[in-house]
Amino acid sequence: MKLKWGLIGILIGILSACQSSNQPMDITYPQPSINIPAEGQKPPIDSEVEIKTPVLKSDQIEEPINQTDENEERVDCLVSATVNQAVELLQLQMSEKQLAAIIHEPTEQQLAIVDHLDVIEYNQEPSDERLLVIPQHIGSKITIYQVRYEDDKLIEGTPLLETQIVEDGQILDIECSLPEGIPHTKIVIEYKENRVDYLITYDGVGTRPQVEFLEDEN
Repeated sequence: MKLKWGLIGILIGILSACQSSNQPMDITYPQPSINIPAEGQKPPIDSEVEIKTPVLKSDQIEEPINQTDENEERVDCLVSATVNQAVELLQLQMSEKQLAAIIHEPTEQQLAIVDHLDVIEYNQEPSDERLLVIPQHIGSKITIYQVRYEDDKLIEGTPLLETQIVEDGQILDIECSLPEGIPHTKIVIEYKENRVDYLITYDGVGTRPQVEFLEDEN
């Protein structure tokens, strides 16, 4: 009899265990914490991220290229290019105000240099004087006039020659007659706003220098 009641107790225990295993389990998941500000308090502000700009050292900063200096150098090159190369080849020391040089009766050494230049020739018949006109600037205009003496002044007549120096190394080679007394030939040299007149005269005394420099006196 005791054995029977013992078996019944075991069965009741087993059934109770089965019922407890079939009941659903209560699982609680963790929730994120939310800070709610108290009454009268301001909500928290997210901190800003500080962005730092790198600072270059003085030796790392590149200096800007000065375009003005380059332009000035280019301008200087253009201005220097207007000087006639013949001036340097003939070893003429000329100032900025001088428009040309006149070489009377050139020497053999000077003529040897002239052979390598661009020569514009003007010949009169008969001729007893030879002179070279060396313009200092490319772009100079040269005009040879026939002149006459009238009412106590020289009057320009018809131009005998008109030319312009357009190439580097150009000069004018003139062979003309030199009558004693009143001159009858004049050379006019013009460059930009400058002008100089030169009368071809006879040197009866022999004191005239071989090289004369023509300068605008205005």
